[in-house]
Amino acid sequence: MLHTLEGHIAAVNTVAFSPDGKTLASGSDDGTVRLWDLESGQTTATLESLMAAKGVMNVAFSPGGAILAWGGYDTKVVLWDVQGRRTLRTLDGHRGSVGGLAFSPDGANLASGSDDSTVILWDVQSGQRLHTLEGHTNGVRSVAFSPDGAILASGSLDNTVILWDVGAVTSGPGPTPSAPTLTPTPPPATSMPRPEADPYAGMALIPAGEFTMGEAQPIHLVYLNAFYIDKYEATNAQYRQCVVAGVCQPPEFTSSSTRDFYYGESQYGNYPVISVSWHDARTYCEWAGKRLPTEAEWEKAARGTDGRIYSWGDDWDGRRVNYCDANCSRDWRDEAFDDGYADTAPVGQYSPQGDSPYGMANMLGNVFEWTSSLYWDYPYDPNDGREDLEADGNRALRGGSWGHPQNNARCDARGVILGPDDWTDNTGFRCARSSP
Repeated sequence: MLHTLEGHIAAVNTVAFSPDGKTLASGSDDGTVRLWDLESGQTTATLESLMAAKGVMNVAFSPGGAILAWGGYDTKVVLWDVQGRRTLRTLDGHRGSVGGLAFSPDGANLASGSDDSTVILWDVQSGQRLHTLEGHTNGVRSVAFSPDGAILASGSLDNTVILWDVGAVTSGPGPTPSAPTLTPTPPPATSMPRPEADPYAGMALIPAGEFTMGEAQPIHLVYLNAFYIDKYEATNAQYRQCVVAGVCQPPEFTSSSTRDFYYGESQYGNYPVISVSWHDARTYCEWAGKRLPTEAEWEKAARGTDGRIYSWGDDWDGRRVNYCDANCSRDWRDEAFDDGYADTAPVGQYSPQGDSPYGMANMLGNVFEWTSSLYWDYPYDPNDGREDLEADGNRALRGGSWGHPQNNARCDARGVILGPDDWTDNTGFRCARSSP
């Protein structure tokens, strides 16, 4: 071991070497960037004035090492003159935390990726925003240029990587400052959902046919037409896009059971949104061009057609699901298992071992999920009025949660009874779409 570099007072999120290999930059949740001399292991500079105590998520040196860029939770990017030890400029254009930074090989441009799901391409010399690249449906955490600078790659919490043709983006006259986007500006979000290249991205197709519904409840066969359903629960980052668009209301509380800060915090962007009502969930799904699944659709997606008890089969395994286990503070906790979380877990955390036959993650546990259906007695009949979205009454919740015992984490179990305006810190949702 050469050195242990100590000086930050909170988690270190990012490090980067200068091109000459003599200096290391580190960014921390304490809101500072530190420069270290590698030979001595000593701090040569502590940069903090512009971060206003907000955490730093990423640092990057320009190819020549003359400029250091950093970005974090305050949504801005700072360009710093390494030799002159001064701030060159602050780039302000994102609406979410900045999680990815990369200079082009010639140092002329800087790419920044954000939890607002966009990538911005900046001119380093002028500080002007050249283009806003829109294509992801969740936060962008990583960006990188190819060695020749011709391609920009961006990786996202939506599980995709997009390759951008930099020449096509930067050639010809750029867009005016009032419309700095690569694609034409869409109509307001209140009139149509955020555009997606593939409307079924991140969804699984559930084929048409009968399945067995209920178990402890009266068992009956239900026929469903084919439909699509999201593979994962709606996340904080996804829901925030709807809030930023002015369509959705923020969650009732921005904390979670064990965390004072949850919604709006970058580190929990890929966790399920909670503290949302049935109306909130419906609004989000419709904004996204989708809808809430019916109670029957939810159950078929969770258990398939073989009538299994749990998404993975008929034998209980507390390692495949986030429920009230040894980490849980409630009286009914199960000391026999440790799922690693005392509260919500990232969506897909227990995938694929806990997946349903159709590849759905976290159908059981983590958060109860709203369905479109009124909480009426079985047998399920979609034509008896329970799917009237304007009718009064409690709406069905399915799947169990991090704070509930094993008997709630069953494919057939119906959840706590809540009205459409109610919410809890263990209630979320996922969306569905009818098959064309």
